[in-house]
Amino acid sequence: EVPIILVGTQTDLRLDCSVQTSLHQNGLKCISSIEGFHMARKIGASRFFESSPELEKRMKRVLNKAIGTVLHPRDGLSEALSCAIL
Repeated sequence: EVPIILVGTQTDLRLDCSVQTSLHQNGLKCISSIEGFHMARKIGASRFFESSPELEKRMKRVLNKAIGTVLHPRDGLSEALSCAIL
């Protein structure tokens, strides 16, 4: 018996108006997280994950900037405007 993992991809497209319009014009729609979870249960999947490559890229940029700010606190905004919580 092989475990099934259901992965919902490109979840960031749910927020894209042009994608929503195009899908609607073709009688389609994006699948919600809840619908994905229910489908995973229906097919007997072991896990359900969602992925958004665009969001992952943005989060990586934010984390890299945060790390850079901690390592080089004088770069960027003046000390009076910056805040670091560790």
